[in-house]
Order: sequence, then C-alpha cells, then structure tokens
Amino acid sequence: MKKNLVVILFVFFSSISVWSGDFEDIKKAAEQGYAGAQYNLGVIYDNGKGVTQDYKQAVYWYKKSAEQGHAKAQNNLGYMYSIGEGVPQNYKFAYVWSSLAAAQGHENAKHNRDLFAQKLSPQQIIQAHELAAKIKYKIDHPTESP
Repeated sequence: MKKNLVVILFVFFSSISVWSGDFEDIKKAAEQGYAGAQYNLGVIYDNGKGVTQDYKQAVYWYKKSAEQGHAKAQNNLGYMYSIGEGVPQNYKFAYVWSSLAAAQGHENAKHNRDLFAQKLSPQQIIQAHELAAKIKYKIDHPTESP
C-alpha cells in the first residue's frame, strides 16, 4: 500500500512540476523562441494552471510554436479556431492548422481536420490547402533573424 502511495505521490508531484515547473523559466524559454516551451506556455494559459486562464495568450503561444512546426501546438491552435476561443471562430484556419498537424501524423488532428472540412465549401478547402502549403514552406525554410 505504501509503495502505491509513493508512486501516486511521485506522479502527482511530477505533473505539478510540468504545469508550475517554474513558470518564469518556461516563459523565458518561450520568449527566446523555443517551440516546446511556447507550446507548454500555451497549454498553461489554455488550462489556467498557475495563471489566470487566458485564451488569447494561449492562442498567441500556440501560434508561435505552431509556426515552427510543433504538431501538438498546430492541433491545439486548430481546435481554438474551431470553437472561437481566443480568436474569432474560423473553420478554414481550423482546417489549415489541423491539416499541418495531421501531416505529421497527429491522429487527433486527422479526425479534427475531417470534421472541419464538413463545415467548408470546396473552394474554402482549396484556399485552406494553399494557405497550409504557404505556412509549411515557411516552416521548412525559416528566415534568418537580423
């Protein structure tokens, strides 16, 4: 019984450190451009863990990470666009970001992309594919910062 309690406490405190995990360190790394930290900061703001829940900040950080090719951030950003949290609801943008995540094998994104496609006209889907291709090109060919 004690062994189970120790394992449970370890898992509990490990998960807390992911969320609180020195917020300032995560924020600093995110501000320095680290995609993983940007994604984590988006999750923190999205869920309001240790900070006031702020969907606009979540979207901001998801987008920063997604623009670097982070599949989970792309998926979450697509979802935010689909429900209009932190951004105006836009199924075309939801489709774009979900498509980019799905192209990397993110299973949930594949499902979401297909759902969002049902909300779009054939012309909107073509536009979404063109926009996704432009974003993918920018991800694959990042410009040097001055």
